[in-house]
Amino acid sequence: MLKNFPILQELLSAGSFGIFIFVFPIFFMIGMKLKRKNYLPVMISITVYIACEAVSVVRREPNYLRDLVLLCVGTVSIGSFFGFALSGIVNRFR
Repeated sequence: MLKNFPILQELLSAGSFGIFIFVFPIFFMIGMKLKRKNYLPVMISITVYIACEAVSVVRREPNYLRDLVLLCVGTVSIGSFFGFALSGIVNRFR
């Protein structure tokens, strides 16, 4: 099932999990500072992640730099998605 999601597969195989662990609290704190409903940052980050997954699945020729950039941007967007989503849930109950 994960062969269609190479960025998520790489994240779960602990290759880029360090980037996620570094980025998640940063975006969580940014989301806590917003003090308003943060649906727009959540939607933007999930859109960027989906775009990175779509581009990484379409393989014309091997390009390792493109794959590395897509992996980093996709991992950061997953971290921002979970950070903003969790901060939105926490802000709702505050």
